[in-house]
Amino acid sequence: MKRWAIVVSVIICLAIVFLSRLHWKDEIRATAQKAKAQLAGQTVSTTNQDSKQEKSASNVDLKKLTVNLPDHLQQKVIQAYQAKTKVKVLMAGDQEVEKLSPLLQKKLDQAYGQNVFDIVPIDFQGHTSKEVYENGLYDEMNEQHPDAVVFTALLFNDNRKVGTNDAAHFLIEIGNDMQEKNTDLSFMIEPNNPVTYFKVINDRIGIFKSEVQQSDFTYLDNSTRWPKQEDLPAVLDREGKYPNDKGNELWSDYLTDVFTGGDITP
Repeated sequence: MKRWAIVVSVIICLAIVFLSRLHWKDEIRATAQKAKAQLAGQTVSTTNQDSKQEKSASNVDLKKLTVNLPDHLQQKVIQAYQAKTKVKVLMAGDQEVEKLSPLLQKKLDQAYGQNVFDIVPIDFQGHTSKEVYENGLYDEMNEQHPDAVVFTALLFNDNRKVGTNDAAHFLIEIGNDMQEKNTDLSFMIEPNNPVTYFKVINDRIGIFKSEVQQSDFTYLDNSTRWPKQEDLPAVLDREGKYPNDKGNELWSDYLTDVFTGGDITP
């Protein structure tokens, strides 16, 4: 009897082991099939997303977007877009460029798609236009081999140190020198923002504009976007000197219109 009990026990144990192995294989098979299904779904989703991005990119009207840019820069943007390379734009000026650059980058990414423009700030940190020119501080821009430069006037730094006409001429000479070293460079100049802390700066902006417009460089007249003198405090910091968040948005909107074919007429 004991022998039969042992035999039966062994048979039962073997049956349990066998059935457990079958169940385990079924579980593994089911899990593998589920994983494959999920992977297939992800692949389809990714493919659809890529297709939508390609479709979106193909719908971009490059001629319309670049209409406000200098002719040479228009062609460069179109060629870079088609070749999937980046157009490097240096935003040169004082501390305002540190906030303007990422805002402009974000807005151009929305208009053109990512990886078309590379917006890089160049902050001259309180130096006058004379110092930037005569001390060759702009050489760092040449080293980056930019496709375009947007140079914001340094009238705040130049105040009581550099005359307005000279302030314009120094930037023009910087542009001339940079283009001699990089004939493909598009060089554009714009005024700084109007202020309330020292209103003489606002008068200098008009003189600066007249001087730059006599050169061969594109003048970006952002002054048309700023509110009237009585409304300026709403877009400036407490000192009435640099733009606040609202002012930076306003300024970056203007620059976005320059690079995306918006209305920039005075």
